[in-house]
Amino acid sequence: MYKKAIVLLKNNQYLVYPKKYIYVNKLNLNINTKLNIKKILLIVNKFNNVLIGNPYLKQFIVKTIIVNHLKNKKIIIFKKKKRKGYKIKRGHRQQITKLKIISIKKNGT
Repeated sequence: MYKKAIVLLKNNQYLVYPKKYIYVNKLNLNINTKLNIKKILLIVNKFNNVLIGNPYLKQFIVKTIIVNHLKNKKIIIFKKKKRKGYKIKRGHRQQITKLKIISIKKNGT
């Protein structure tokens, strides 16, 4: 049994725990699609032993499922130049995907 792992997904690193949810940048896959992540950088087991990849741990796999596609909170972008009358206010909502981590396992088990 493995307690947590650090995975690489779309050039971002995420700390994942079994049976928990993470939010990642939008993946172009359908809801309820199973996704196996093979780029694992670090794993911690139940005895707190740490396994570090070089660069990846090839014998491990993280099984996930896509739960939903959402939009993140709005970020306000405000630009202003003093004494020029220049003001621009814009907002942005990043599209994200909610993933459920099913398990962290050794490959083949």
